[in-house]
Amino acid sequence: MPKRKPKRKPKISSKTRWAIRTYVKQGISANKIQKKLQSQGLGIRRKVLLAEVRKLRGKKKKLHPEKYIRGDYRKRVTPKARRPKYAGRHVAVYRYARTLKHRRPYSARFEFYGSGKDLGKAVRLALSGIVPKWENPFVECSARAFLNNPYKYGERGEWVGKPNIES
Repeated sequence: MPKRKPKRKPKISSKTRWAIRTYVKQGISANKIQKKLQSQGLGIRRKVLLAEVRKLRGKKKKLHPEKYIRGDYRKRVTPKARRPKYAGRHVAVYRYARTLKHRRPYSARFEFYGSGKDLGKAVRLALSGIVPKWENPFVECSARAFLNNPYKYGERGEWVGKPNIES
């Protein structure tokens, strides 16, 4: 990931800074300070002016400044659309499973998605004696993630009968 450049501090001329300092000492509001600066040809961005005034008065920035903005001027934030589940290949291995801890069979399913080669390896590994955990019997995960750490998703056990494989 490329490094971000640090934000530049806006430059305020010494004449403008002196004027702001004088007006703050007189107790003039930020709005009136801005109008006076504009009339003298020393206008600066409001955001920069407010930061400078806060610094001189020793105040902190309000926590949630957006709540002070009129509703029709607020930026509308739409929630991000949920990404659909992986749309590629899916393979499910399911049947009854039994583990050393839980001898009673329970319904379990692994659902893998990913590339063909990874899917084949994940299914073979699952059939070789790894079943979903009793606590979380229905597992949907990437085939590559399962291959990297199978015991995160399952535990040693056996599939009761011949497991069904559907794609």
